[in-house]
Amino acid sequence: MPGEGERRVGHPVALVLDRLQAIEEAYVRRRPGHSPVEAFRHAVVDTLADDADIVLDFTDGMSDATYGVSGAEFGDEVVQQLEGHLAAAVDPEARAARWSGLDIAAVSVAIATDEALARRFCRSGGRLGRTVVESAAATIIAHVRRARTRIGRQARLSRALSIVEDIGHEAAAGSSDPSARRQARWCSAVAESLRAERR
Repeated sequence: MPGEGERRVGHPVALVLDRLQAIEEAYVRRRPGHSPVEAFRHAVVDTLADDADIVLDFTDGMSDATYGVSGAEFGDEVVQQLEGHLAAAVDPEARAARWSGLDIAAVSVAIATDEALARRFCRSGGRLGRTVVESAAATIIAHVRRARTRIGRQARLSRALSIVEDIGHEAAAGSSDPSARRQARWCSAVAESLRAERR
């Protein structure tokens, strides 16, 4: 039992897994302009504060003997997972494949109500935030372009824009819920990108 003024130290693997979502969000913010390993290190410092050195020493392989496992291998696996989440959020091909069988209304609803995309957009900001929005809009536009005629494409785009705007307005209507505010901001950004396609 720790004495007065002492802090109980957790296992570095448990420390990372307990805060993995927060680390992922910090990683998304840090990744632009940094290598994957650098972004991970920054994310750990941003998220774990006093426990960051324990995790970083572990992933640098400096405490393998203490814990009996390879910290470097664990760190590599976490970075790969973080890169996978990042790619899934901004990769238009991955999204298009996932939603390829949906009609224009269904894909518009799916994108407008996607909590993971809304969270990434709101927390990333800057270039990465724009990339997330542009990728989502590109998925909708790909469905719009399936129409054979110009009039058909215009009708699909108007339908998609109306759906995204309606969902955004509903989320914004007097709600103090952070998730609803995120969704409202997300829908507004996607709608603006779709409007640009009409110009």
